[in-house]
Amino acid sequence: MIGYGFLLHEIVIHESWTADHGHYNSPTDLGGKIWTATSLLRAFSRFDAKQSCLAHLLSYKRIDEGILGMSWLASPDPKKLGGICSPPRKSLIF
Repeated sequence: MIGYGFLLHEIVIHESWTADHGHYNSPTDLGGKIWTATSLLRAFSRFDAKQSCLAHLLSYKRIDEGILGMSWLASPDPKKLGGICSPPRKSLIF
């Protein structure tokens, strides 16, 4: 493939933990428990990334489930949420 590229809007590097429980960069999830893959992905999905089409999290968090990576997969149906540049749920008009 030729002629494709991407533009980085922002890179955030956290040098210490975030104090708010439930923030994707806090040591524990919202309930003060060890992160699961699902709870971490849900916390990151609450991060405001409206200025970007794609938000990506690289993290060194030990997840006891043995999962190395996880993502939301888009539906092939264009009327369903998900995928790169999908509008936020509240702004969908069909």
